[in-house]
Amino acid sequence: MTKPKIPYREIRETENRSWSFKLLTHLIESTADDDTDQAVETLTILDDHRLMPELTRIMEDRGAEVHLRSLASEILAGSTTWEKPHERRHWWASGDDILMRHAIISAERSETDLIEKIANDPSHPYHVDAIKKLGVRFEEPRFQILKINAMSHSRADVRAAAASAILWDQPVAAEHGLLRLAKEDNDLAAQEALHALAYYESQLVLQSLFDLAKTGPIQRRELYTKALGYVRQEFIYALEMAEATGPDAERIFKSWLTPVWDILHLFQDKAAEDTGSETAGSPTTKEAKTRRALNEIIARFDDADGLWADRRSFVSTMDLGAWSRNEQRRFIKFVTDHSDWSVREVCCKSLAELNAGDALLQLLYDPVFCVRKNAAYYIRETTRDERIAARLWDILINEHIGSAHAQEVLESYVVHSFASDLDDQLYELASGDLRESVRITAIRALAERESRNQVRALVPILSSAPLITWTAHRVLLESCFDLEIAVTRARELCEVDDLSLQGALAEMLAG
Repeated sequence: MTKPKIPYREIRETENRSWSFKLLTHLIESTADDDTDQAVETLTILDDHRLMPELTRIMEDRGAEVHLRSLASEILAGSTTWEKPHERRHWWASGDDILMRHAIISAERSETDLIEKIANDPSHPYHVDAIKKLGVRFEEPRFQILKINAMSHSRADVRAAAASAILWDQPVAAEHGLLRLAKEDNDLAAQEALHALAYYESQLVLQSLFDLAKTGPIQRRELYTKALGYVRQEFIYALEMAEATGPDAERIFKSWLTPVWDILHLFQDKAAEDTGSETAGSPTTKEAKTRRALNEIIARFDDADGLWADRRSFVSTMDLGAWSRNEQRRFIKFVTDHSDWSVREVCCKSLAELNAGDALLQLLYDPVFCVRKNAAYYIRETTRDERIAARLWDILINEHIGSAHAQEVLESYVVHSFASDLDDQLYELASGDLRESVRITAIRALAERESRNQVRALVPILSSAPLITWTAHRVLLESCFDLEIAVTRARELCEVDDLSLQGALAEMLAG
């Protein structure tokens, strides 16, 4: 008898969790020769918390089929899990190849020492996995060096992984390596390099991509042209902003653009047409709030076999103000105690709307990272609380977070802090923290607080090399401009090859 066909696409689009256990059974019954890609992809998208214990059990079972253990590891690595650091350390110490590799691909910042050691060893069997792990939330300069070095690895898959890992932070020091990879024979490495280069805004990248689009390998010119289009469009946007600022800023900015002016002029009309076609259409409308009974909310989120793709839109239309205070309390308890991480995560905004600071503080300790991240973002909307400030500071300083999460934690900390020396704290972060996201956020916070003495004391940063990118220099320039702090050596930056920095510099010099 032929087994019924599984509607994988429909399951993924609706996130129909009624299929979760059926698909897991399908995998368990598979053989090493079966095509399981669709099932693995679908289970990863379903991200059903109910399957995590069983998938973990299968992965840890050394008596199970190797292919099945590997599939379980792959699904777990792409899903939201809540194992603790000591469990990952246990996997690493097991001596079992599958568990050891899983410890690397599931690692967090608590395993920084392990990831860094392997990323420093080009011959390590898990080197490529460690490089991939450095892509997000490992932003300090020493990690950028590891990724940049990996772009010269003898294996093409490692070079591709390094280019992909560089995409998020976009270190200036990686430009030449990415351009080299964009021209190499291996298509995967070249494609990953071009994907990263599309977010680099320098004349070097613009000119290089323009040349490659004309003279590079014919089979790859479409990719070169696409990447060029992204970079060129950012240049055109920046030019339009300079023109809107005033004639002096426009003149200064156009002078900097001289070496690439022909490239911009050649395609400016087409870019304008493309922009028009993308922005045309009806304006977006704000979703209307819906009066939903609390029992309806509870029934919706307690239906573990339901269609989960709409959970975010469902939450966004809840009219929380229409509930009684008792109903609001029941909702807060329901969310914070719910066994499904996705309910806790998606309802953080609702908890903030209800000023549920205690509940969001509880979620700052949640075992699931994305719940903690969302709670840290939305908790700024609740009543100022010293306990919240203390927890946020602890996260920022002791949990070695980075990137967008570090930015959001610091922003929320500033809202809740009662510290009398807050400006000094922000100055120390802006001047000495090795996470660029923290430096930038601290500078912005000082500017918003009009802390002129601290911002003025940061001006020497403008004469230093970039930590990762030129963004901190640009934000500091903008802060000085807004606070009317003189920057006598600003013209020294006129030779820096960075689009955003030159836009800010043109405005300052014109003013």
